[in-house]
Formats: sequence, structure tokens, C-alpha cells
Amino acid sequence: MELVETLKEGLQKFKGDKTLFSLCKKYKKMFKVLDFDLDEGEGKKDEENDSDDGETDDDDSDDGSDDDDDKDNDHKSEDDEDDDGSEQSIGKESPEKISEKEQPDVMGTEELDAYFADDANFENFMSQAKENLEKINESQNRTKNTARKSTSPQQKMTTRRMKSISPPSFSLGISPVASKPAVETDTAAKKQTPMIEKTAALETETPKNPKRTRKQVAEETKEEEEPAGKRTKKPSRYLVSPYMNKKTVINTPTKPDEMMVTNALFSMQGNPYEFVFETEWAWGAATIRDNMQTLAPKLKVDASVIDSFACVLSYEETITNGGEKIKQYFHTGILTTAIVNAKKEDEEKQYKEFCANLKTVFKGNPEDSSMDRVELAFFPIIAHEHFYLIVFNLEKGTSVILDNSNSGATYESKYSKEIDILKKLFSRYLASHKHKKASDIATKKTTLMKLKWGTKQNVIDCGVFVMMHMEQYGGETLKNWKFDFPKEGQDQELEIIRMRIKYATKMLMHELNIHREKINQETFEFASNNTDKALMQSMIREEIDKKQEEQSRDHVASAK
Repeated sequence: MELVETLKEGLQKFKGDKTLFSLCKKYKKMFKVLDFDLDEGEGKKDEENDSDDGETDDDDSDDGSDDDDDKDNDHKSEDDEDDDGSEQSIGKESPEKISEKEQPDVMGTEELDAYFADDANFENFMSQAKENLEKINESQNRTKNTARKSTSPQQKMTTRRMKSISPPSFSLGISPVASKPAVETDTAAKKQTPMIEKTAALETETPKNPKRTRKQVAEETKEEEEPAGKRTKKPSRYLVSPYMNKKTVINTPTKPDEMMVTNALFSMQGNPYEFVFETEWAWGAATIRDNMQTLAPKLKVDASVIDSFACVLSYEETITNGGEKIKQYFHTGILTTAIVNAKKEDEEKQYKEFCANLKTVFKGNPEDSSMDRVELAFFPIIAHEHFYLIVFNLEKGTSVILDNSNSGATYESKYSKEIDILKKLFSRYLASHKHKKASDIATKKTTLMKLKWGTKQNVIDCGVFVMMHMEQYGGETLKNWKFDFPKEGQDQELEIIRMRIKYATKMLMHELNIHREKINQETFEFASNNTDKALMQSMIREEIDKKQEEQSRDHVASAK
């Protein structure tokens, strides 16, 4: 009964499949099934196709004569006369009627056991069943585009009825050999075609559920526990920065994606010590959430943010610069306090530490350590809790200082100690690699640029200015530098806020960031949980004010 119902479902699902129809005729004849009504139209199609298949086995010839009898309108078989007028279409009979039908006397349980007691009969049956299964798979591959994917109500009814029927004591040729463990049988069945998966499901009492990830299960459980209004939709796309692998454009509005990313970041939510930016490229820069949040307005940018941004710029330089000369960006840890304050007798130790710091930058690109391909070398410097930038032009052997602060301080009073030490050590390093401009770097005077957008009152945003100068400066003189940044005032304050938002998004959603997908998910969750924009902005401002107070108490090493 289970075999017949399986074949009936196959006929419904794959109408017109001549191989399956031929298999049904063989099984109907072999087991003398009385309630197995085959469509005459299908039989005609099968007979026409049989002439092309070239199959000449004995069973096929017998089936062909039986099929001729079915097509003869004047001579009905005894089986057809018994069921004429009472047989319904396949799959439409109720479970009660099917279970009440008398089992055929010709091949009952005892006869079936006796038949399969002969090993030769059993092996022959199994061999034929496997051969037929291969034919079904080949035919199903040819007709898979027309196969119906949905399960009809009749099929669902038959499946429910099959759950209460115990499996037969022998393999039907639908699943692997019965001697294999049940777990392996189930695994193998899943690897078969959709039709085989359907029939294999009838051999187990527990219905198969589609595989789900642990995350999907957790989300479903959360949906059951929380009201519908709090459900979070899975992001359908990646948020992007318009400036990935390209220079950030100033004096332009921020994009919606940039606002979404920074709203979530500046809300100060999440684990503050969790990495939100990390790269396995170059020197492996990384920034935790607490430090990345310092890109919010009114906050002093943390040094690790500048370091990570320098890593991003170095990566983009390798992608976008097709010329022979490149820009090389270093992190803030090159010129440490220990190096600056080293005693004269410790010069060798000072130089070794400096070289070790440089090697951390070239770890991912050791061929660049000679600096032969470098045109401009950018060194962000921290001095007296203030950030500024020194740039060496290795083509000309010159150096310049880029600092937003126009406090009126002279080179000698503000920069001489750190810059003189850096020039001496860097020149010695270049000389060790026989660089042609090593001597010029040490001897030529450094130029302090008087920037038109320099500030006197702004002691907070020097970190943002360093990031902008690193990205925008191309070695020009001040007169030729096309950088139209607003002068100090309200317009400059608004533009600095926009640059903070653009840089935060550029880093977090950059292809270099291994945590990009996590940030993307968190951003969408935050947006879905904070639909009231006015309330959200108020909350963000409060959190920024709290962090500003914390920075004042902790005396963060940044702009002052």
C-alpha cells in the first residue's frame, strides 16, 4: 500500500513522465494491485515513446500487451471490470476507503515472504529497483523545470496517512540499502532530487523540517516572546559610504546611509570595549567602540581612530594609485614619548625602537620598507595632547607641518623638539636603505604652513583636521593646494561635523573592516527601534554630552 501511494504521488507530481509510468505498470502487474488506475492517455504517450527508447526486456513486452488491452474499448480486463464506475482519480479517495479495500489474494503476505525468501529473487528485485530509480532521476532532471513545486491537498492527505503505516521489511528501491544506519539513509535521501526527498519522507514517522541556523531559531523565539512592534527585520542590503576607495568630498551634504550608521554609533550603545573596526591587512589596525565614538561632535578624537584611518588610506593608495610613486601613511605610535625623551647616551636604543615601530607599518608590505616607491610620507604627531601632521616629500627632500592651530607659536617654541628628533631618525633610516634624499631630509628646513582654515579658538577638532590633511594633501605648496575648507566660524563647525560623520561611515562600512557585517546589522536594528527622529536626536545629544564630561574628567590625550 505504501509503495502504491508513493507511485500515485509520483504520477501526480510528474505527469507525462514515461519512465515513471512504465515503472508503475510493472509494479501494478507484479503485485496485482486492483486499485491502481493508470491514465490511458499516459499509456498511449508511453507506448509512443517506448518505440524510441529501444527497450526490449521481457517485462516491457508484457507491459506492452497489457497496455494494448487497456486501449481496446471493446475488451476490458477483469481488473478494470471490477473497479469500473467506482474508481476515483488518483489521490482523491479518502483514507477510510483506501484502508477498507481488500488486499489482493494473488500476492499476500505469506506469498510475498516466500517469494523474497529466495535470495536470487530478492537480489533481482533490488537490482531492478535501483535501475528504475536511476531512470527516474534521469527523467526528472529532464522535466524538473515543469515539475510542480507545491504540494496539493490530496498529496498532503496521503502524506499524513502514510505516517501511521509502518515501513515494509524490505527496501523499495527509493532509499539506500536498508543495512545502512537510519541516519545515513536520511542524509543520503536529502542529497537526492526533490522527488526522492518527497518519497523518502514517507519512510519516517517524523516529518522533516527545513534546516535553520542558530540565529534564525533565536530570532523566531524572540518574535514569539516580544510584541510584533518590536520585531527587527533582517537587513536586505549593505549600508555603504560613497567615499570607499576614493577621496572624501568636502562641502557636500551627508548621505542617508551615513546618517544611519553614525546615529547608531553616536548613541553610545553597545559594548564599549568591543572592536568595531579591525583589519587583517598591513599593520592590523583596530579600534574599539568606545574610541570610535569619539568621532561624535564636540569630542576629542582618540589616537586609535587616526591610526585606523591611516591604515584605510594606505590600503586605498595600493588600490587607486596606478603610478610608480605612492603615499605612505604612518600611525601615531612611530614617535613615542620614550623616543622623544630618550637621553643622548641612549641614541642607539632610540633608533632601534624607531626602526621597530616603522617595521610594524611595513609588515604587510615589506617591499615598501626601502621607501624607494614613496613620494610622500605622512607622520601624525601627538605633542602636548595636541595632534598635528608632518609630511616628508621624498622626491624633493623637503618637509612641511600641517597644523590647524594658528596660535601664533613659532616653529622653535612649539615643534622643534619632536620634529628635529623625527627628522634625525628618519634620515638615518633612509640612509640605511641608501635613499638618495636621506641627507636632504635631515638638513633642509621644515616649512610651517599657515593654513587659511586654521583656528585660534578650536582646541577640540585637531584630530579631525589631521585626518583631513592626511587624505587631502598631495605635496603642493599652500598657494596651489585646492582645498576650499571654510574658515573658522559656524560654517566650519558644521563642515567638521559632516566630516566626522563621513569618516566614521567610511571606516565602519569599508571593505577592509572585518566587522562590517556586524555594524550593518546593529545599524538597522537601531533604526527599527528608534523610529521617532526627534526623540532619537535628543537621546544622542544627551549621550554625547555625557561622553564629553567623561573626557574632561579623564583628560584624554587629544586636542587641547
